[in-house]
Amino acid sequence: MFNNQNPSYNQNPSYNQNPFHKKLCNTTNQNQIYQKLYNATNRTISSLLAPTCYEIILNESNAQSEYTSENLIGRIIPAGTFEDTALALEYLYAILCPIPNLPPAQYTIQTYNLTHVSYDQSYLRTQIILVLNLTGNIQLTFFASLAFDQDYKLCGYDGQIRNFGLTIDNNTAGAHDAAIKMLCPVIQKYCNGTNQQYNSTEECIDYLTNDIPFGSYDTADQGTVSCRLIHVKFIPLIPEMHCPHVGKTGGDACYDKTVDFYYNQPDFLGCAHQYNKNN
Repeated sequence: MFNNQNPSYNQNPSYNQNPFHKKLCNTTNQNQIYQKLYNATNRTISSLLAPTCYEIILNESNAQSEYTSENLIGRIIPAGTFEDTALALEYLYAILCPIPNLPPAQYTIQTYNLTHVSYDQSYLRTQIILVLNLTGNIQLTFFASLAFDQDYKLCGYDGQIRNFGLTIDNNTAGAHDAAIKMLCPVIQKYCNGTNQQYNSTEECIDYLTNDIPFGSYDTADQGTVSCRLIHVKFIPLIPEMHCPHVGKTGGDACYDKTVDFYYNQPDFLGCAHQYNKNN
């Protein structure tokens, strides 16, 4: 169960008239935990902004260990599902981050509004509504649950983006062709040798134009060009992992999934530390 967002909510007399709430909320220790959870949640979200986001991605000054568990997993629908810690870290921090010496991000986070936080009564977990304000006057709203280990480091996340396609899709004349012609030279530059996916830029353009759908960002984890537009940003980081994602097969990321896929996943929040064993 989750409680409301303000750690000091028990100061409301009408709320405390309920004996169950009074018993639960007047506990000083629990209020302190809620405050720590709020701080951990806000700190995690703040770390998505530059320069912290790329310090974490590049692990400058061992930044990863300051913010995340070494066993981090997560998913953001419809962007992707990340059971691998390296993937969970990269896709959380790198998608909207301006990483030095890498191809520029189309959108980066400028500011954010944390509009709602609620707290689990037994585990170090929060549920949030988060609005990210991006470049180009774009706003994305996330509904997410975050899980923290006993050190209040993020160990799991499970979220969804509201109206991702409606917000990001560009269906103007020529936009799809332009995106593919931007995508393929990057693939050819970084995916070579044993990581090669296409014999030439022309083959890449032909395949992405004629053999698979461009797709909406509402299906950004399916076998679409839109999926590959997300994953192309990461191929300079770990080519052997990410080049298959932008290739013909889509690797273990950009392939068509059935609805069963989404129900047969691990508990991304199961890593949360249990602090109250009485509930």
